[in-house]
Amino acid sequence: MEYVTGPRVIPLFVVEFAIGAATPILVLSYMISRGTTGKALVAGVTLSACLVLLSVFMMRWNVVIGGQEISKTCIRRAQEDRAGCEFGA
Repeated sequence: MEYVTGPRVIPLFVVEFAIGAATPILVLSYMISRGTTGKALVAGVTLSACLVLLSVFMMRWNVVIGGQEISKTCIRRAQEDRAGCEFGA
């Protein structure tokens, strides 16, 4: 539930999915449907590729930062003598 309501919602849903995944598909679909050729096609494909790279970077960012937040949560729970940090718990 943290990914839907917590501080990770912008990097996950907005940047990774909306900007990095949906926008390149929409841009390329629009360009193909219009029959775009030449420099405009190269510019659109380059823009889409950069957005996909941004999506991959944000995916890795979410994995690393999310993993660190889980670790911090377990440390905090251990300090409070609460269970839930074990694998499978």
